[in-house]
Amino acid sequence: MCLAFAFLVYVYHFFFQQRKVLYVLVAASLGLIVFFAKDYLLGGRLNEAVDTALESKVNSDESGTNFRLSIIKSYPEILDDIWLTGVGKGDAQAHLNAFYHEKGWLVAEKSSYNAHNQFVQVLIEFGVIGLLLFCIIFFLPYFLYHGFYFKIMLMGFTISMLFESLLERQAGIFLFIFIYCLFNSAVENVKNAKLAAR
Repeated sequence: MCLAFAFLVYVYHFFFQQRKVLYVLVAASLGLIVFFAKDYLLGGRLNEAVDTALESKVNSDESGTNFRLSIIKSYPEILDDIWLTGVGKGDAQAHLNAFYHEKGWLVAEKSSYNAHNQFVQVLIEFGVIGLLLFCIIFFLPYFLYHGFYFKIMLMGFTISMLFESLLERQAGIFLFIFIYCLFNSAVENVKNAKLAAR
């Protein structure tokens, strides 16, 4: 959904230049996203999230929102003795599976669920130093490039990475690299065109 919203902002910026159109487009887009996401994209997750938020304790039945909330609450336990150096790229899933076994989350252990947060996943794998390096590499272009679309794309991926370990799957890596390179090539083309015009 974050990438869809970023695309809608891009369409507005490309085709329209009036502020009133921006407000109408953003309001209509958000309204449509919420309307369709509630029933079709999220299925019962939205209702499950509301029910879980209203309950005082989290039911860790290893499905959907309840499990995600359980694992989020367990991040301090997962990172207890590995937060500084991590366990390494190859041992991260084994560390998570051992934690799931200890908690009795057998479906999560059998399915080898990841951390469901890219930043926590990097922290598990490489520790604080690795997380700092990852953040520098990931966010440095945000401050170096002043392109509006590049920043919107990067914010969309950042939001996505808060709720899923996007770079742990080949499809996520391919999507990120493709869009990242696409925006970087657009920046380089603009720079080259400005140099040629001189």
